[in-house]
Amino acid sequence: MTIIKVAVKGIKNVVEVNEMKRLVALLALALLCCLVLAQTETWLNYSPGQRCNSLALDGDLVWIGTTGGLACYNRASQTVEVFNHANSGLPSNRISCVGVDPAGVKWICISHGPLVRFDGNAMQSFSPGFWYLNFTSIAVAGVNDIWLGTELGGLVHFDGANFTQYTGYTSNQVNPNAFDVQLDSMGRVWFSNHDGTSLIGELVCWDGANWSYLRHPQPQSAYSCATAFDIDDNGHFWIGTNQFGVFHYDGAAWTQYSEDNSQLQGRYVLSLAERNGWVWIGTEEGLNVFTGSVWAIYNNTTTPSMLSNDVWDIVFDDIDSSWFATGQGLMRKLGTLWMPINTSNTILSANRVNAQLQTADGTQWFGTYDGLVSFDGQNWERTNLPADDQEVVDLALDGAGNLWLALRNGGVMKYEGDDIMVYNTGNSTLPSNNCKALAIDSQNRIWLATFAQGLCRLEGNTWTVWNTSNSLLPTNYLTMVEVDPLDNIWVNAARNNYEPWALIRISGDIWTPYVYDPAVPGLTTFWVNDMQYRDGCWWFATSDGLAKLEDETWTIYNGDYCQLPSFNFRSLAFDAQGCLWIATLSHGIVRFHEGSFSTWQNADSGLASDQCNYIHLDSQGRKWMGHQYDGVSVFSGGDVEVAEEGLPIDSQTLRICPNPFSDRVCLTMDQLRGGAKVSLFNLRGQLLRQWELPSGMKPELDLGTEGLASGVYIWQLETDQGIQRAKGLKIR
Repeated sequence: MTIIKVAVKGIKNVVEVNEMKRLVALLALALLCCLVLAQTETWLNYSPGQRCNSLALDGDLVWIGTTGGLACYNRASQTVEVFNHANSGLPSNRISCVGVDPAGVKWICISHGPLVRFDGNAMQSFSPGFWYLNFTSIAVAGVNDIWLGTELGGLVHFDGANFTQYTGYTSNQVNPNAFDVQLDSMGRVWFSNHDGTSLIGELVCWDGANWSYLRHPQPQSAYSCATAFDIDDNGHFWIGTNQFGVFHYDGAAWTQYSEDNSQLQGRYVLSLAERNGWVWIGTEEGLNVFTGSVWAIYNNTTTPSMLSNDVWDIVFDDIDSSWFATGQGLMRKLGTLWMPINTSNTILSANRVNAQLQTADGTQWFGTYDGLVSFDGQNWERTNLPADDQEVVDLALDGAGNLWLALRNGGVMKYEGDDIMVYNTGNSTLPSNNCKALAIDSQNRIWLATFAQGLCRLEGNTWTVWNTSNSLLPTNYLTMVEVDPLDNIWVNAARNNYEPWALIRISGDIWTPYVYDPAVPGLTTFWVNDMQYRDGCWWFATSDGLAKLEDETWTIYNGDYCQLPSFNFRSLAFDAQGCLWIATLSHGIVRFHEGSFSTWQNADSGLASDQCNYIHLDSQGRKWMGHQYDGVSVFSGGDVEVAEEGLPIDSQTLRICPNPFSDRVCLTMDQLRGGAKVSLFNLRGQLLRQWELPSGMKPELDLGTEGLASGVYIWQLETDQGIQRAKGLKIR
């Protein structure tokens, strides 16, 4: 049995970025007008790591690059350890490739991110000073001798400190590509070059001085490129293509193996490796093995223990085991024995997590793109729903503790123990199976917002429908329905900004619409995503910030109030201290407390992704964020335990120069009326240094920054007049 454990090592995160433009862009996002120091922050990532992209062997260890972090399988103990953004220095959980050098150092390519060096204790990130979209492959030639393939950045070499870019092999200098980088027995670098523009696919070789090329036969009037290849002990090439199977080149002649002239199954080759004369070929149809005369196919049909037909990488160890990175985990083949190995700490897939709630027994329930998922703190379980489309867009609990589900294209379901009751257009008068949101009032009536058929209510077994023909709804396209503690029903009816829209409150038979009117203070957008009620005020998450309705008076918190990376707010939740937590569409989470905003983003916290679909607070006060592609993040922290001051725009007296800074930094401030204290914190809220300033001193402080790693820091000035804070970015 394989045991999954999550790494809890205290790995220092050292980020080194050489591209000044990127640093300045990061700084622009970091210099917010409303800052906060969180005293204690504990993060967890439940990120889907089933998709394995790359493998690397390191003695008894197998390192796996997944979409949920870096997994390490120990062959001796048969355990898996998962390193992710929350528990290590990984800047992202999406890993495209991994390699191990002779010193045992792991080199990790982050999808659309930097190159990471991991020596077992610390992770260090490196980004080249030139444009590239993504690292596609890695080949380790030696210690600090790393070759990288990129998308749009050409062939790249890294010597442990500096990147060197090679693009002389192609006339396409706009988007030069290098895929599947490998080293031959003479140390030459080979890779596949194809760009989809020139419609020429070829292998390219760099011997340190000259370029040479190997192009497989191109089918007439078709584009064929190398998607995977290997070089056997005889120097012969086996080349997998995007739609024409496999080509073999023995130095003189080409032989093609395809579905048309062989037993190869699958046209698109995902991976390819040769060993002892046998060729192993991963396609979208499964794993093909060719002995030179006999073909064998392993897939879900022929081999039930196969986790997935998609095989993305193939490696062989020293005891005749074959290892396969698949779309659903790691597979090991030892003789005739197939061993599936779980590489993920969750069964959540790499797709949308839309909604979450907690039942009385403490179980967390998730509405996802792939259906209904539950987690009791130890075990994950998926419930198969009786619908062709499994996506659950919203969840709610009725007074009896039954779980109700709104499906994107499957109507409404009531989940009661092992029984599921379905309401759809086929068995009821529900006018649409396309649901957007769900809410339940104090009378256990089910309210449903549909995509194009208005507002529906289920009372007993009877559906009542409101639409543009019989109500004040300006459109039948609804985006939200919520019930407040006063039993008011709140509905947002909007399709786009070219058609009529309204936020509507339904109190019994009274419908009160709220619309955007430039002449009247109020809502500034037609898109309202969520509602919360507290202490006589209604709060709304909108695409233009936070809106508060109190005594029929609107207050809007958007870019006119404060500077934040984004005001596209998706979801709201109040904690026990009265702080309002906000999920944003693209810039992490926000806390609003006593007029001050605080932010947490992927770059400065354990948040797996800045794309947050919702925020949910459980009974322990933990914040759960559901992501678009990265599972869920859990945050135990951010409680208000220190005094905070909202800093309005243009009111800061503490200034940092230069910013970014390197060896020294100068802090300037207004003339001090009395004594003051300057403190330096990291983004975890840890106090690093502190200075006492006497009364009447020159309002300037010149400081050395020895011992500070590259990254973002918070400077705090504390005087009798209050607290001021500013962020600064240190570079090398």
